[in-house]
Amino acid sequence: MDKLPAYEGYLLFGGQPEPTAAKNVCGWLAEKCGGAEQKEDGWYHLTAYDADVIWDAPEAFAQQRISDFNRGQFWNIKNANGLLAGCSHMVRLQAVSKQGIDYKQHGKMLVQLIEAALQVYPSCIAVYTPASGRLVTAEQVQGNPARGGDRFLYLCVNTRFFSISGTNSDMMMDTVGLHLLGLPDVQYHFHSIDPNKLMKHAYSVASLLYTMGAMMRDEETIDGMDEGGITREIRWKFQYEHALIEPPRIVMAIQPGEYAI
Repeated sequence: MDKLPAYEGYLLFGGQPEPTAAKNVCGWLAEKCGGAEQKEDGWYHLTAYDADVIWDAPEAFAQQRISDFNRGQFWNIKNANGLLAGCSHMVRLQAVSKQGIDYKQHGKMLVQLIEAALQVYPSCIAVYTPASGRLVTAEQVQGNPARGGDRFLYLCVNTRFFSISGTNSDMMMDTVGLHLLGLPDVQYHFHSIDPNKLMKHAYSVASLLYTMGAMMRDEETIDGMDEGGITREIRWKFQYEHALIEPPRIVMAIQPGEYAI
C-alpha cells in the first residue's frame, strides 16, 4: 500500500518523561482515534484510518533541533524561547497514512493523535511540528478553542511574517502546514497594511481551503480587506505557485489589492 510522507511531532518535557506501558499507549490511541492495535514495539496501527504510528522512546532534547529561523515565528506563545530552554527531553511521533486518504480525515487523525499523546504523557509541556514550525503548549492543545477543521489549523499550521531586507516597507506573510494534507498554503507579498490584520485574513483563507479544498482556480478572486476588516466589496486575485520561502510547497499567492507588491 502506498503511503503518504510521515507526519512528525515532538512532545517536549521539562524532565525525564514518566514511564509508560505499550498497553497504555494503545489504549489512548484506540480511545482518541477510533481503534488501535500494537504491531511491534513502538509501532501501532490506527484501524479507523488504516494508518501507522511510530512512537519513539524518550530521548534528550537538543536545542538545535529547532532553528533560530523557526524560533523567530512563534507568535502564539509568550517567551517561547524561555519555554524551550526549559525542555530537556522529547518523544518523537510519526504517523504514516495511506495514499488517497481524505485530507479532512487526515487532519482529524493528526489532531486526535496529538490529543492522545498528551493523555499518555501528562507531564508533556509542549508539542512541536517541525514541518510547519508550529509550537503549541500542552494547555493550548487541551484548551483548543477551534471546531471542525480549524482544530487542525490551530495545532499544526503556523502563520509567519517577514520584513524584506533592503526595502523600506516590503513584507511577506505565509502559512505553513496545510501542505501536510496536500493542500496549498497561503502567501502574501505586500506593503503598508497592518500585519496583524492580514494574519486574520490568512487564517480565514486557510480555513476556507480546509473546508472546500483547492477548488478555486487561478485568477479567481476572494474577499479582500479594508480598514474595517474582511469584506466582499473588495476582491483580491490569487494564483497557485511555488512558495517564495522554504519549505518547498505550492501556495495560493494572494495579491492584496493596493497593498500588493
